[in-house]
Amino acid sequence: MRLIAGAVVLAMAVPATAQTLSPPPAAMGQTAAPTTLPGPEQLGHKLPAPPVPVGATIEDYLVAARHALDENNVPMATEALEQAETRALTRSVRPSRANVPDRGGLVGAIAATRAALGRGDRAGADASLARAMELAKKP
Repeated sequence: MRLIAGAVVLAMAVPATAQTLSPPPAAMGQTAAPTTLPGPEQLGHKLPAPPVPVGATIEDYLVAARHALDENNVPMATEALEQAETRALTRSVRPSRANVPDRGGLVGAIAATRAALGRGDRAGADASLARAMELAKKP
């Protein structure tokens, strides 16, 4: 019985001492992981805000994207499209459909516009943006 009790005490003591033998990451030439992730402004990826009024609608953001593309300002157009897509995704659905993503219609047209811009396909972006603007007008 004493042998078992001694083995249990020894088994508990070994992991505790093994943890203290490891040098800290700084001693091994490594830096500790950051406690917070950097935001877009620290990474240099901040997109310019589109000129829309407070409480802007999806159509307002799509018009801002159209104007930004007309001025060849792809970063601002991208931001306006992302904002429009966010508003289009904010929808009311039955609870049973809450986990089903909306990929068609207006959301699909906005996503296609963003994808075309990402590929550098200006004609494709113009066409899908025009489709998105038409779909946004429908109730």
